[in-house]
Amino acid sequence: MSIHQPLIPDSVTIIDPLDSGHHTPYAIWMARELVARGLQVNLIGSARFIEAVSAEAEISRSQVLSIYDGPIEQYHRSRVWKKEGYNFRFLRRALKIAADFGSETIHLVYLDYFLPSAFLNVLLSRPRARLFGTLHWTYFLPGSAASRWKNGRNLLHIWSLRRLLRGGMQLQVHSHSFKPLLRELSGSDNVTHIPYPIEEPPADVQARARELRAGLQLQPDQRLILLFGGTRQDKGADLALRLLARLPERYRLMIAGPAQHFKADDIERMAREAGVQDRLYTNLNFIPHGEAESYFAASDVVLLPYRPVFSGQSGVLSVAATLGVPVAASDSGTMRETVEAYQLGEVFPCEDLDAMQAAVERVVSQPYQGLTEQFRRDHSLEQFADQIVRHYRAEPELRPPVQGVAHAAKHRHLP
Repeated sequence: MSIHQPLIPDSVTIIDPLDSGHHTPYAIWMARELVARGLQVNLIGSARFIEAVSAEAEISRSQVLSIYDGPIEQYHRSRVWKKEGYNFRFLRRALKIAADFGSETIHLVYLDYFLPSAFLNVLLSRPRARLFGTLHWTYFLPGSAASRWKNGRNLLHIWSLRRLLRGGMQLQVHSHSFKPLLRELSGSDNVTHIPYPIEEPPADVQARARELRAGLQLQPDQRLILLFGGTRQDKGADLALRLLARLPERYRLMIAGPAQHFKADDIERMAREAGVQDRLYTNLNFIPHGEAESYFAASDVVLLPYRPVFSGQSGVLSVAATLGVPVAASDSGTMRETVEAYQLGEVFPCEDLDAMQAAVERVVSQPYQGLTEQFRRDHSLEQFADQIVRHYRAEPELRPPVQGVAHAAKHRHLP
């Protein structure tokens, strides 16, 4: 399995199987910056994904391709083996379309949870284009709370990643610490660290923030805590409500983003049980990029009470850092690494409400002195795009042909 091709691409096909969360802004920034550097960009993904990216960048060719014929929530609720089937079929069709586009480079901007299907498709189709993938989550790493090291599924994902990298696929991650771990785990040097990009905030963000606070009728002495990005269980909306009950009366909480694991009725019920319904504000809808910044700028602290299962980089953290809003964050994923490197606020042990309360109160009580300008420089779109182009042009490391699936099944340990 070789994915070795010419090193200066004229066109790149971006594939996103799932357009949820931060994937779409990520793809928008990538497409826009690559086009500005003279590359042709093609898209494969959902209609919403293609519409959003095409509105921001001049796209050469695109093809709507859905991973699931029906409400995407049903895909997420599917059994593992069914989901793997959907993943395989999506990538099989996507790689064929990309081949028809004639791109020298294919970039899977959301490789997470698609490792086995990506390996099988590459093994079967042997694409001529070079393959790149962005890995946002490292749920399978030893020591990760999201990983049961003996779990067969995680072992399969590690095995697939190892084979993809040894075959020449190039991997991009957003954490300094992930890079050496993944290199050691995979036995390949085809892993590079590219910081998660940020966009300069809108010029009128502070004015809109003042309007938002006025609309909430917040008093000057009241402090607003922001929980942004949806109500997935791993993001800890329930923990935020329990925290609010512990804090003095002057604290308010805004939960903003799509209702996911916790629905609107769940949030209302938990707020009543905690006795904080009068101090809670909610907007449980998708908030478009460009409007979200006003929620951050209006807040006194951004809370990230993520559970240990969260194993990636946080787009919410990046927005807060860009706007110079202090954070109180759990030490899951790579958040401790980022918060401490740029002095962005306070970190507390996951699900420790005492430590969470102390972190929030410390952040609010002291002047913010985060390294905002340095963060902006290190995570600028220009840096991001320059590093991606350099990565596209890098010579991949190639290893001997991979062993067959049967051999791996026989030896039930990491290769």
